[in-house]
Amino acid sequence: MDSILNKYNTLLEMYQQLENDFSKLDIQDRNNILLQIIPLLSACKIKFSKVKNGKKAIELYEKLRNIEVQLTILENSELNAELIIYQSMLRDKALKVKWKIQRFNKRKVVEFPQINKKSTADKTKVIDKVTKMLEKLDRKVHSGFIDYPANIHKLSKLFSKFLFQVEILSCLENLSVSKLEKLKKYQDQLRKIEDYEVLMNGIARFFMKREWYDDQNVAIFEQEQNTLYETFIFSIEAFITDCRLAVQL
Repeated sequence: MDSILNKYNTLLEMYQQLENDFSKLDIQDRNNILLQIIPLLSACKIKFSKVKNGKKAIELYEKLRNIEVQLTILENSELNAELIIYQSMLRDKALKVKWKIQRFNKRKVVEFPQINKKSTADKTKVIDKVTKMLEKLDRKVHSGFIDYPANIHKLSKLFSKFLFQVEILSCLENLSVSKLEKLKKYQDQLRKIEDYEVLMNGIARFFMKREWYDDQNVAIFEQEQNTLYETFIFSIEAFITDCRLAVQL
């Protein structure tokens, strides 16, 4: 329990330092801290809703992230005139969201609950959840479910839930840090595949509203997404093995 409290207090201190010295560059740092706090609270039977203004903060930070990853992909691609229009729209949108975040951070303070040393999650129940999710992941992977790129989002959601429970377990049990880092790399791979999905859906919605949609505008991004997808599928057995190894007690 002391390790949970120490980590929690360290993260709170880091967040408060950022609040007292706000700059545009710390937005993702704040988001990462809040995301790390969620499993710590869950391990102590505290819902994240107890963090005052925390949910709204994450919504804003994630919204900005989704815009910025699209811009990063576009900035590294050759764009036609139509995609340059979409890129310009995203830049304007990013400025508006950053303004909202600045306004939010000036008006709202994210307040964190205290952790009671006696309130600790039942380790046996957490292990049971991790085991069931791992079995479900295994079934999905070996059932042909991920033979279709469209299903990778569902696999990513399931893996995120599994990883969340693993993070709670790591608060209660000494798990290998290096093995946990491996899992987070898989999460990064899956998220990159999803980032392309966000971009392609955004492009489609933007131009369909203007009734001059051309599917060639997403073709190059479909190719890049497929390359990422195939790389992940190539390592799928290693993925399941690493999931199992990470939670061996």
